[in-house]
Amino acid sequence: MKTDLAFGRLPVITSSFAITSTYVNNINSTALVSFSDSAAAPSITISGPASVCAGTLATFNATPLNSTAPSYQWQVNGVNAGTDNATFSTSSLNNNDVVTCILTDNSGTPPVTSNAITVKINPPLVPTISIATGKATQCAGAPVSFSATAGNAGTNPNYKWTVNDVDAGSNSATLTLASILPTDVVKCVVTSDSPCPASTESNTITNINTIDNLTPSLSIQSSVTSPVCNGTPIKFTASPVNEGANPTYQWQVNGANQGTNTPDFTISNFANGDVVRCMLTNNNSPCLTSPTALSNAITISVIPPSTLVPSVTIIPDLYEECTGVSLTFKAVATDAGDNPTYQWKINGQNVGINAGIFNSSSFKTGDKISCTVTSSALCSLATATSNEAAITIHPLINNSVTIRSSAVNNTSSPNQTVVFTAQASYNTNIAYQWQVNNINAGTNSPEFTADNLVNGDVITCLVTTTGQCIATQVVTSNAITMIIDVPIVVVNTFTPNGDGINDTWDIPMLRTYPNCRVSVFSRYGNSVYNSVGYAKPWDGTYKQKQVPTGTYYYIIDLKNGRDKVSGSVTVIR
Repeated sequence: MKTDLAFGRLPVITSSFAITSTYVNNINSTALVSFSDSAAAPSITISGPASVCAGTLATFNATPLNSTAPSYQWQVNGVNAGTDNATFSTSSLNNNDVVTCILTDNSGTPPVTSNAITVKINPPLVPTISIATGKATQCAGAPVSFSATAGNAGTNPNYKWTVNDVDAGSNSATLTLASILPTDVVKCVVTSDSPCPASTESNTITNINTIDNLTPSLSIQSSVTSPVCNGTPIKFTASPVNEGANPTYQWQVNGANQGTNTPDFTISNFANGDVVRCMLTNNNSPCLTSPTALSNAITISVIPPSTLVPSVTIIPDLYEECTGVSLTFKAVATDAGDNPTYQWKINGQNVGINAGIFNSSSFKTGDKISCTVTSSALCSLATATSNEAAITIHPLINNSVTIRSSAVNNTSSPNQTVVFTAQASYNTNIAYQWQVNNINAGTNSPEFTADNLVNGDVITCLVTTTGQCIATQVVTSNAITMIIDVPIVVVNTFTPNGDGINDTWDIPMLRTYPNCRVSVFSRYGNSVYNSVGYAKPWDGTYKQKQVPTGTYYYIIDLKNGRDKVSGSVTVIR
């Protein structure tokens, strides 16, 4: 810059900035002169979509003006975004987000902000779709069709069918396949018809049962394979193939309908040369080549009857036995064929099984046994009835024995003589064996005397019975448990001081009462000793600690039905 203010000349400005200069003129006054750069300032505009589909990429472009080396700062709703680039792309905009860009020029001018673009986010049109087929079961070789039902898909949606993830069919709401396997998986993807389209995959259809075309057939079998006698029942059995769940059977004899709607047919009123067949109808199976099938034919052959006359005898013809013993009778048949039929009878009533031998243990005196034989000779219907066998049954003798003692309530004193008496219900041919604690004693006599019994001895008697029809030869009587009443002497003082003399509360007679209960209490009623049996006398302790000197109170229950014994005992140390 060059100036000459003395002559009122203005300064020459060579700059792009605005300059303010102050000078003094020759009349001693001052003036303010302002200068402004005539160069244009930088600016920026942005362009981009005003609306986009949700989730899609939107791209915005910045166009700078009057800037030689610009830098860019993109913003979304005033928040920095993107990079220093003239292009800004994003797929995360929300509805009504505002996009701007700030331009900063390297000339030092202030940053400038672009125009604002408010973006509208259009939601996608998400369709729904379901597919279905008219048949869950398909005949082999027949086409199968599928239909798609779409919703919220616009006016002209796009359909993409696949079978096992391989494209099939065309852009149509229906799909027809020439054939299908049970393992095939059919599905369809529909794409909506809108500015913001979306796709939805349908349900899948699989396990379509493909059924082979069925042809019913029927064969019949006879229960006999050789000629039979007239009147012999013959059973025919039908064996169907591909008959369905509810088939119909129509039996025919010589072409005329007979029998009922069952897979079995029995006939006995036939003639030689009759022909039996059966017609099968399948009523409900799909994929049938024909609903009916005619079986093979079976011709019946009849032979003439036999003229042989059978006879039968049973042995023995007299039985004498005890009740409950199994008796056996044998039938001897003649002229009855190789395999005759036997029908045993007691007092005219049918019993037993078809066998030449009959046994039972339920006979009674006076029962009459007989047998009827039907000949097995070819075409012989002749029968014969045997002689009658008589039976005498003797009742079983069930002996029993009861014993009793001369001691009142089976209780005696030591060395007291006690007499035991046995009473048998049957007194013929019997022997006695007395036992004390299961050890033999006494003699073969209904009486047994003892004077050396001890408390708890158990007395029994075995009676052996001999003779015919004795149910149990040896029976045992009731048991008598003797109570020997031994007086109990209870000492009232002992000195448990460890000197070896009178250290325990000894009651020797309690050893004869192994089930007795001994209880000792303090004067306050607290239990200090309790014992079942008295094998170990009380030593004056409670929980392994010595009880204090003093008087204690006891209760002794002998468990023999007698009253309890009670009193006091003094512990002295």
